[in-house]
Amino acid sequence: MLFCGYAHADNMITWTGAGAAGDWADINNWDGAFDSGQLNYALIDAAVSDPVVNGAITGKYAAVRCGFTSNNPGLVGITLSSGQLRTLQTAAGDAVNGYIAIGHSLGTKTYLSLSGGVMSGSALLLPREGSCLANITDGSIVLSNYIRMGEQAGHGGGTVNMTGGLIRINSSTSTDRYLGIGYESGKKCTFNFGGTASLYAQRIAISQYGDAEMNIDGGTMQISNGVRLSTNGAYGVCNMYAGSVTIAGEGLTVGYSNVGCGTLNMNGGTIQTSELIIGRSATGRVNLAGGQIVVTSSSGVRFNVNYGGSGILNVCGGELFLAGNQVSQVNGLVSQGLILACDGMGEVNCYYDSNRAQTIVASESVLRADLNEDDIVDIADFAIMAEEWLQETVAKKLRITIDHTVISQTLYDFPVLINQNQ
Repeated sequence: MLFCGYAHADNMITWTGAGAAGDWADINNWDGAFDSGQLNYALIDAAVSDPVVNGAITGKYAAVRCGFTSNNPGLVGITLSSGQLRTLQTAAGDAVNGYIAIGHSLGTKTYLSLSGGVMSGSALLLPREGSCLANITDGSIVLSNYIRMGEQAGHGGGTVNMTGGLIRINSSTSTDRYLGIGYESGKKCTFNFGGTASLYAQRIAISQYGDAEMNIDGGTMQISNGVRLSTNGAYGVCNMYAGSVTIAGEGLTVGYSNVGCGTLNMNGGTIQTSELIIGRSATGRVNLAGGQIVVTSSSGVRFNVNYGGSGILNVCGGELFLAGNQVSQVNGLVSQGLILACDGMGEVNCYYDSNRAQTIVASESVLRADLNEDDIVDIADFAIMAEEWLQETVAKKLRITIDHTVISQTLYDFPVLINQNQ
């Protein structure tokens, strides 16, 4: 007999929280034929206490589904502080076995707290169809297939805050090992990564079918076969402030496919990538305001590779390093309006460093009229210009003192204080 279309009823165990407070290993907290050595399907809904894994659990689970009952109003989650929680490692595409779902069903509100121990299996859904908040400060997540944020269309959105610990998505047999942020359409999904965190995967897809954002403020990432930003009409943003990201294989593509819209805001840190494509067959924009992007292949930076692609690289503070002497290629891209400096208000500075065997692309650090060096030209710069003119010309001739504090507040009203001693 099938139960809810997922698994045999005699394999189902349901969390009640009636035993020792929060102890996953206490059989009194479960309703059903619990056997930690068997392949149970663990179903978790809001109860008197939420499950906590803080010690060894024998055996593996077929699947874990947190927030199982649709539209359950209670907040429910899983805490893992030590020990391990394991599910089956199954083939990619298995919708029944091997996964851990936080926010399994529509309308549920769930959380994951990982501060130690190991969570392992085939896949992790954050969320599947409900909504979820995951805080990862330590411990490890080891998967054979993928992490999907927002797996089902119409999901309630998810946020991951990862400041420590490890995520490793690898397998010797699967070729579908990735982190997908905004996997399906629904509410926005956000992945915040930094601190001492480490992430290893085959691929990252930011905004596959749903709107998504990734913020990188530290930590280390190693991606073996590409990062794709925005596909299938979705809007994706990646903001990087610090840390190190290394991308091999197909490299980094901003604006991957199907009229999506992707933006990389580079404010600090380092991205080393085998390829850099901006606007493959979608809209892509890279704002290089800080940090470094290093392209290791001789292909340099490519724009508008396929039909429908539209890309822009805006350099205003950071540096782009290209392998070999590509000065003429870069100048050609500048003349086409594909590479800008400070949205066209500055000048692109491109030169070949023979010691490094690299072409370096940057912008003028200060715009010609940017007197206070804040990377914009506005009324504050005119106030500085006016004050300097008054000090050097009018003040010397009339022997008066300029009240510069007032000048900095308005361009059109320049009170002067007569120096009564002269």
